[in-house]
Amino acid sequence: MKTVKLLSCLLGLFVLSLSNTAFANDGDDPEEISNLRSKIVKLVDAPALGEYGISKAEVKLKFYINKENEIVVVDSGTNNNYLDSFLKARLNYQQIKGANLKAGIYNIKITFKAS
Repeated sequence: MKTVKLLSCLLGLFVLSLSNTAFANDGDDPEEISNLRSKIVKLVDAPALGEYGISKAEVKLKFYINKENEIVVVDSGTNNNYLDSFLKARLNYQQIKGANLKAGIYNIKITFKAS
């Protein structure tokens, strides 16, 4: 019985480590990632949060960069319908010019504050 528990625990840790590795994108230059974040912030600009009763929102944006350097939002990281549709409308299929990024999944955190 202890062996079964130990094996299931090890299997769980193995799967967890695989999922972390799959979303890491370790091969990209940290400066490129910083530039990517800046470009995304410019594309998003400023949503009208105050009009929807939102004073502050923090999202963990999960997106894919395809071979054409286009952003495809996988998960906006928010439960708010307005912010979700806003981010997807502003970012989906926008091309990141001048970026030397590998195709893959990226994660960034963005904090919005109502003006």
